[in-house]
Amino acid sequence: MTDYLNIKGLNLAGIKQIRFPDDEYCREKQTKRQVILHHTVSGDNPTSIADDWATRKGKTCTPFIIARDGAIYQLFSSMFWSIHLFFDNKPFERFKIRKSKRAEIEKQSIGIEMISWGGLVEGHKDNQFITTYGNVLNYKTEADMLKDISYYPDGYRGYNYFQKYTEAQLVSAYQLCHYLMKRYGITHTFDSEMFDISKKALEQTPGVWVHSSFRDDKSDCPPQPELIEMLKAL
Repeated sequence: MTDYLNIKGLNLAGIKQIRFPDDEYCREKQTKRQVILHHTVSGDNPTSIADDWATRKGKTCTPFIIARDGAIYQLFSSMFWSIHLFFDNKPFERFKIRKSKRAEIEKQSIGIEMISWGGLVEGHKDNQFITTYGNVLNYKTEADMLKDISYYPDGYRGYNYFQKYTEAQLVSAYQLCHYLMKRYGITHTFDSEMFDISKKALEQTPGVWVHSSFRDDKSDCPPQPELIEMLKAL
């Protein structure tokens, strides 16, 4: 287990900056109430991810990306906001929450993307997996595969296999979340039900949540034990 309590604070000088167009996010300072974790469903190239977001022309992005080696990349200030949840009305209707919360949550939350291929299906060969976009992941040995892949026997949001978040990513996510919580006065209590769609999350209960807390058609982030350990340590 990672000793999160003895991890030093975030070294802001170590955050890598990516040049990102100012018109591809919303340059309006906002109160922040929540931090929301995502994964990219992509390979490990933060610059390519940012370039792809910049072509979408819908202010679709997050201010932070965490690479597989734990490096943190920043596209714009966390004071500003972007579209990273893409709600429809169904969850708000289900819990009888006013629909105007949709915009408030987008504006008052900070998205963090961890690079991962996310949900996977088994390939035709031993230790082979296929990503959502058809990319093939081949592992030389079962030991190599077990280091990188989590298995959920009961499935999670349509998948039995997910690429794991690395220890380095989770340490950086812990440091970044801790920094943002302190900067914006965000309190956090781990909620074991956060991996299902959550009324608390939709009502903007402060804390660190996952995309799956807000939408039942998303699988980021799965309940990886090491992720749960990190969230509890916050």
